[in-house]
Amino acid sequence: MVKEKYKKIASHPKMISGIHNYCDKWCERCRFITRCAVGVMELEDKKDNPEGLSLDSPEFFNKLHGIFADTFEMIREWAKKNGVDVDAPIPDEYWIQQDKIDKNAKEHICAKASLRYLDMVRKWMDDSSDDFKKKAAALMKEASLELPGTSPEMKALEIKDAVDAIIWFHTLIHVKLMRAVQQIFDDEPEELEDYPKDYDGSAKVALIGMDNSIDAWKTLLAHFPENEDDILKMLAHLQKLRTRTEQEFPGARSFKRPGFDGIE
Repeated sequence: MVKEKYKKIASHPKMISGIHNYCDKWCERCRFITRCAVGVMELEDKKDNPEGLSLDSPEFFNKLHGIFADTFEMIREWAKKNGVDVDAPIPDEYWIQQDKIDKNAKEHICAKASLRYLDMVRKWMDDSSDDFKKKAAALMKEASLELPGTSPEMKALEIKDAVDAIIWFHTLIHVKLMRAVQQIFDDEPEELEDYPKDYDGSAKVALIGMDNSIDAWKTLLAHFPENEDDILKMLAHLQKLRTRTEQEFPGARSFKRPGFDGIE
């Protein structure tokens, strides 16, 4: 069972507890993947299914159903140990409060600005196809000339890495900021006063995503100077969002994430 497998992996002494709670979910590029129970599960899954499962296959949905069932069973076990009745009816006041929190969060300046950035990136992806085709053709021509002192392969790799980072982080920034903002609107935060705030952890992941995205846009600016206006708009928007996020979550940068910031 997935549950038993996860428990066995998570109990290994080399695992860093809670590391997956404040990561960017980019397992392929994570140096801690072999010390993260979720990351090891990902590796085990790829080992068992190197080709992956098609979304149309019955095996995919059977596996998904099994994961959900095991996860819910683990939640039940935790709830029982902590005296929580997961079958108790949820009062209407809870849903009213959650709806209020969600509405307030969506109107928060960081949430709105990160959603705007998400839309800007998706429009950029739709509009940039011809630019990348021209750049690919130019780099192939440069490679065929074999001119001394040039490295078209390195240029292509830099562009690919930058685009990969922009695409990966453009949704994560919004998701993590929404989580952080929702928590500051919660009237009854779970954390004790003297403990690190979970919303600072979420905001820190979003800020790291912004840092990486800003670096990526600067890389693209160097390779696509003809698109300077559009890229500078992206950079200006991200830099303003980063500054505002740091103002709204002053404890985010100093938040210590398990593993990543030396906490184990």
